[in-house]
Amino acid sequence: MVAKRKFLQIRQVSYFLVNNSSGTLQVSGNAEAYVSTMGGRFTVTNFGDLKLGGDTPLKLTLEVDYFRMVLDGDVLFEIDVEAGKRIIGGVDQLAEIRAAMGI
Repeated sequence: MVAKRKFLQIRQVSYFLVNNSSGTLQVSGNAEAYVSTMGGRFTVTNFGDLKLGGDTPLKLTLEVDYFRMVLDGDVLFEIDVEAGKRIIGGVDQLAEIRAAMGI
């Protein structure tokens, strides 16, 4: 049985704080929204010691074969090992190779 690909998406907003001359912190520039999407297969799952009613830490290992980073709606890069794609700055660097292989 082949493991099914799972995806994880992380959203983060960042902005810069600067210390001005009066000693207070102010936001500098605009907030930037990052979205990271990772895909792959879980290769290790560790449930620890399961106890009724207790907190049990869950440890997972994800073998990543897909990664995409978006900044404010613009795709910075997308790498998909399974599909043979490597898009950086809007250019698919492996498109010619896939075309030559007939994929």
